[in-house]
Amino acid sequence: MRQRNIIVPQMTEYDALGSVWRPYLMYFHTPDYTSTVVNTDTEGFRFSTFKSQRVSPTSLVTDREHHVLVGGSTAFGVGAESDDATIASHLAQITQTPWLNMAGRAFSSVQEYLLFAAYQAELPRLGTVVMLSGFNNLFLAQRSLPFTPPLGSFFYQQAFQTGMEAGVQGRRELLKRALFGTPTSSPQQQRDLAEAIRLAVALTRRSLQLWSFIAEARGLKLVYALQPTAYWSGRTTHPKEAELFGLLERIDPALAATLTKLDDACYRQYREQLAMMCAELGVSFIDVNERLRSQNSASEWWHVDRVHYTGVGHRRIADALAQNL
Repeated sequence: MRQRNIIVPQMTEYDALGSVWRPYLMYFHTPDYTSTVVNTDTEGFRFSTFKSQRVSPTSLVTDREHHVLVGGSTAFGVGAESDDATIASHLAQITQTPWLNMAGRAFSSVQEYLLFAAYQAELPRLGTVVMLSGFNNLFLAQRSLPFTPPLGSFFYQQAFQTGMEAGVQGRRELLKRALFGTPTSSPQQQRDLAEAIRLAVALTRRSLQLWSFIAEARGLKLVYALQPTAYWSGRTTHPKEAELFGLLERIDPALAATLTKLDDACYRQYREQLAMMCAELGVSFIDVNERLRSQNSASEWWHVDRVHYTGVGHRRIADALAQNL
């Protein structure tokens, strides 16, 4: 990753941020992390900014209504050069209202909901909740891990299961494996994309149904925004982006091959089913990919990889969201 870090030096801080184990959530960002790039509060939430004030679920703006951005690593702001350059901070500047960054890196829609549900009682004045999401559910669903709604699966699930099994089996089993080896298993196959889309949409539906209960009780406006990726937005690639994409594909060709399958044809099927689902549930739907096509400019450097964005990219996403809220 050394060459990547030369091109996008802010990524070293995201690599260093790390995570801690949390009940029910599995993992969350390291609390009280401090750097020039990314900073977290006492609970691990990333700070956003509102009129030069640092804002988080533990550092609210006095006597103001707050809006909330939830999602995975794109919503968290991986790739931003500072907390000021995240989507939540840009939305705060555009709308002149504080936005809380309640996103979690590598979170599924279930984890997004659980995080908000656990902390929402501490947030007295909320308006709109935007779920900038979609990619992680689809990525996890097309893998061969067990993925059954209402829980689905989560990132690092295999590592967690292996560690738990080792603890339960104890020293005797570990000694047996050391002496006689571990039985080999056949390589796992990925799911058919149509089945992956079906599972991802089903999990999202369950999550949005839970969100709707809280929204109705608290009078919140819910917006589901399908997050953008370089695969789906149809944008002309900036030279720096092309350099990064090629570098990352050489570093991890297996991951690149997996991501390539989530192409434009897959996106269009996924988008259509998500839009229909949101209409059935009465949840506002925004396809950020579609909105970004009108801002297609190869002169701007948006991406640090095909899923994560620079501060400029985050500004364009915030603009697209704000126009449709």
